[in-house]
Amino acid sequence: MNIGASANVSFLSISWVKPKGLICPAQGWSIDFALESNVQELDLDIHLQNGLKYYNLPHRVLAAKSIKVLKLEGCNLGVQDLILNCPLMEDFRLKDCDGLKSIMVSTAKLLSLELDCCKDLERIKVNAQNLQSFFFMPSRRSSVTKPCEINLCACEFLKTLKVGGPSITDKWFECHVPKFTLLEMLSLDGCETLQKIKISLQRLKSIELLRCLSIVDAELDAPNLLSFTYCGWTPPSTPLATLRCSDLLHARVSWQPIVTTAKSSIASRNFLALFNHCEVLTLVCSISKHRRFLEELDGSWLPPLYDLKHLRVEIGYLVASFKNWRDGCSVVPNWQPVKYTKLVDRLLQLCPHPNTLVIANDHLQMLIEFQYAERAVEDNADCCCRGWLRKCWRHDLKNVTLWRFKHNDQESLVKFFINNGKMLETITVDRKTFKVVQGK
Repeated sequence: MNIGASANVSFLSISWVKPKGLICPAQGWSIDFALESNVQELDLDIHLQNGLKYYNLPHRVLAAKSIKVLKLEGCNLGVQDLILNCPLMEDFRLKDCDGLKSIMVSTAKLLSLELDCCKDLERIKVNAQNLQSFFFMPSRRSSVTKPCEINLCACEFLKTLKVGGPSITDKWFECHVPKFTLLEMLSLDGCETLQKIKISLQRLKSIELLRCLSIVDAELDAPNLLSFTYCGWTPPSTPLATLRCSDLLHARVSWQPIVTTAKSSIASRNFLALFNHCEVLTLVCSISKHRRFLEELDGSWLPPLYDLKHLRVEIGYLVASFKNWRDGCSVVPNWQPVKYTKLVDRLLQLCPHPNTLVIANDHLQMLIEFQYAERAVEDNADCCCRGWLRKCWRHDLKNVTLWRFKHNDQESLVKFFINNGKMLETITVDRKTFKVVQGK
């Protein structure tokens, strides 16, 4: 328990797990003292273990006029319908609170509103023009979550929107999101009923599509987008139809094929092609789950990521379950040994002309840096990239640097690049540079 005091109490923070049978009147006394002293920030994080699920919040807390920041976790608010109109309130957060069925907010100074895992909540109406951040996530405790009616139409200055669950439908999305012209960050998490999204926002900088497994059509027009995160299945047809974004985009894609067929591999390839012009692409994948896709990457494919300069691949983790969005995007270690030379070969079929290639597992981050000659070797007899508009790395790779690979992997990769680099001059392995006499 922390209390900050001056002439008035500035803040009170209580984070408490109550053992079974223990009674602590000091807790109520502390809250009373803070309220009488015109507390400005009140943070209560209380978890009871005496058979009761929630701490009964004193009614006077919600009626306090001096509070600017109110954070409540593990509390029973004691009211079903809350009208929040505290004149000074700027930040209001509820997490895992009970009893509340509806909330109407009409606080002029409110900037941030978070409603997380409040299982009984049925209606939310926010009439706060200055609201800049809204977060809503239904309870994960129940196997069935009822939709909650959410009205944010008056929040025209919203900059951050994070929502999830069955409440976010096509109709809700169409009625709300296009109106938020100042929106900079959008996160959709576990929106299981959402099927179509169309986003055209000039100021949007970051978007997350997490476990929205029913989306079949998505269009994203955000020329200033800098961050894109996708976590979900790769369906037979690509869910993201168009992506217009900044060339400085950092994209992170974690996907699990529904079935390992040629059709799903084509869908994965088409999906990845959308990120061809971004600055950095991170792929989170499992060697076992994506083996079919990687094995089919050969010279017969047109590379989907030819223009990508920085590719990062995180292996050793795989998505454990997407069947229920409440399970979260859990990951588990993949202990299967990785043949890095074969993996690098396949990744260079996917992205044939990178400047950097990072391969990260659960305990190590390896790096390959590429430097190219100004002109590529012309070899019409070679079939490695026949039919491509531009030659692959084999024809103009001049210098390659390997960092933090284990000894056996270093040797294998050195041989791989020597045998395939037609213009290769030097190979650097952890600061030691070796001259290549022959490129074959």
